[in-house]
Amino acid sequence: MSVRTTIEIVNARQNNLKNVSVEIPRDRLTVITGVSGSGKSSLAFDVVYGEGQRRFLDSISTFAKSRISQLKKAKVDYVRGLSPVIAIEQKKGNNNPRSNVGTVTDINDYLRLLFATVGTGSCPVCGHPLCQRSATQLAERIGQLPVGTVVELRAPVSRPFGEDYSYVFHQLREKGFKNLIVDEEAFSLADKRELDETREYRIELLIDRFTLRHDRFIQLAKSIEAAMLALDEDIFLKIEIPSGAPEGFYDGFGCPDHHFALFEMQPFHFSFNTPASACHTCMGVGLSYVVEPRFLVVAPERSIARGALKNTVFNASPAGMQSYRGVQMYSLSQKYGFSLDTPFRDLPKYIQDILFFGTKGEPIEMLHPPYAKKKNWSTGRTRPFVGIATEMESWYRHYIRRSSTTEAFEPEFIRECMIERVCPECGGARLKKQRLSVKEGGEDIDRLSQMQLQKLLAFLE
Repeated sequence: MSVRTTIEIVNARQNNLKNVSVEIPRDRLTVITGVSGSGKSSLAFDVVYGEGQRRFLDSISTFAKSRISQLKKAKVDYVRGLSPVIAIEQKKGNNNPRSNVGTVTDINDYLRLLFATVGTGSCPVCGHPLCQRSATQLAERIGQLPVGTVVELRAPVSRPFGEDYSYVFHQLREKGFKNLIVDEEAFSLADKRELDETREYRIELLIDRFTLRHDRFIQLAKSIEAAMLALDEDIFLKIEIPSGAPEGFYDGFGCPDHHFALFEMQPFHFSFNTPASACHTCMGVGLSYVVEPRFLVVAPERSIARGALKNTVFNASPAGMQSYRGVQMYSLSQKYGFSLDTPFRDLPKYIQDILFFGTKGEPIEMLHPPYAKKKNWSTGRTRPFVGIATEMESWYRHYIRRSSTTEAFEPEFIRECMIERVCPECGGARLKKQRLSVKEGGEDIDRLSQMQLQKLLAFLE
């Protein structure tokens, strides 16, 4: 049987079309022309595109169909020679910085559906392959343990790029969580404890802890479902048995070494338009703003005390010299042996780096400047200095996370002292690392999205 070389449309009656029958060549560029109201859009979008999409959706499950918007059946006798289709509609341009060809044509919807259905995850610690498990499947496996077994449900906690542990703890408190496991030791967020910002810890959130009973299955399934809803930012659940799991308990179910299991995923888990799935740093845009130090120095021939730095960064007025930033600058000068009266361009490069990018965790004792009339609240305290540029980048990230509009990506202070770069956390992939750990055929969704069409089709075959 020969392959059809045309798309045949018979008696199309959609909108302004009056029993139109036409054959359109395949694998060629075809332009539909005509006066306004003649039915050009109806033929292209409602008939050809609508029928192609509808027939493709008829071939997939009802569950998958419910996740993708679809058009109504066109008023046409029949259409032959159609394949799955995409369309870029005639509509006003989208100002959303997250929009791309994939989102406009709905191709991303199909890719997200693919990964949510057949994607395979990997343990966040060792990379062991993990298959998706529903709350019922997790509950059934845990329910096979002996009665009286103590079970803990945990989730991994990661520190976003450029943020400190206090920021992570604040976010968890806002969600109502209290108990953590830090390097296998209990850690309560109700206590005023701090972690060493220069160290990396293995932090896990303790979601629930219970003892198995005969009548526990329903409560167990509900507890796991509640964990899935509460942990909208994560897709991994750690099932820990303090007394030790029976041999083979994690086989084919989770990571045998680190005890992580993968939740059953949905298409929205791979959407960079969803805050819970988008990268923490760039908020799903793929690009981030970083401070350019040269934009912070307005008069390099002047000293710090005489206005070398941008006024919004450090106010060199008498009041500014006695402020918290003034105490910081004086304390840094005493610690590293430089003068606030030296022209900025004459300061050694390593001193300029400390001012912009911090002390790399080295604590600085806040000293009382001799010219200050009042004692500042920070005097006498010891803390690391993160640097002016690093601090401003943190302000920017907090600013865009609070804003719900796309205008947040170009406020005035960003244009003045920051430049655009590829996001340092996701590398331009727009999604959180947990999402990118889910792969199909060895490739994550970002890699597939960047493939040339011919290569992508060959890969999917």
